[in-house]
Amino acid sequence: MECDVSIVPMRIAGGIMCKVLDAMAAGLPVVTTSQGNEGVGARPEKEIIVADDPAEFAQRTVELLKDGHRRKAVGQKGLDFVRRNFGWDQIIGRLETVYQECLSFS
Repeated sequence: MECDVSIVPMRIAGGIMCKVLDAMAAGLPVVTTSQGNEGVGARPEKEIIVADDPAEFAQRTVELLKDGHRRKAVGQKGLDFVRRNFGWDQIIGRLETVYQECLSFS
């Protein structure tokens, strides 16, 4: 199955961060709400599209579906964002910091 845009219409934050990051890591542009971007922290209009009003949400989704250039640009910037902020090097560095903090309490 293929898709051109990932839509994540969240009203309540929680448990969605991985779904958004998975879509971004696949190079898909994501349209979500402020709550959907809450734990992700991507830059709206650059790496992710954020709309909280249902009509605006639908409009922004349709705009991306109609504009292949914009869709590709947002998807690529989202992919770059994930690689920069959630790649293995970044995750391992954070994990090592947590381990060091835990060991210092021993």
